[in-house]
Amino acid sequence: MRSKAVAVAIALPLSVVTFCWGLATTAKADYETFELSPNFMPNPVRGQGQSGGTVWRDDCGYVNTNDAPDHILELTADFSALRVSVVSPGDVTLFMRRQGTSETKCVDDSNGTLLPEFVGTWPAGRYHIWIGDWDGEFYPYEIYISHE
Repeated sequence: MRSKAVAVAIALPLSVVTFCWGLATTAKADYETFELSPNFMPNPVRGQGQSGGTVWRDDCGYVNTNDAPDHILELTADFSALRVSVVSPGDVTLFMRRQGTSETKCVDDSNGTLLPEFVGTWPAGRYHIWIGDWDGEFYPYEIYISHE
């Protein structure tokens, strides 16, 4: 007896297709992904992108935290002193979410400038990073990550 291959078509509502598409986009960064181990080189590593978004957060301005992150930072070990800083012609913000804990942090003006910088102890793990801005202008930026 021979078997036949049977094709089955399934009609899914658009909302299911959209949901599945959304899951796929959150798995990778819009710009760079950094996987860093202690004493990484070059020091600093550099990335770039465009700030802002359509979601307003009172603590961080316009930032697309409902979308894929701008950058993913994967730390293979704990860092006692890691610096993340952003350079841009606009008033930008730095929003970070630690995966697995939902811990978030928004950094705004640092060192007497309109540019954000965060220096501190970072546990190993995965972090999603978005660069926002206060006026919805979508500024170009460079992000620098360095160890001390």
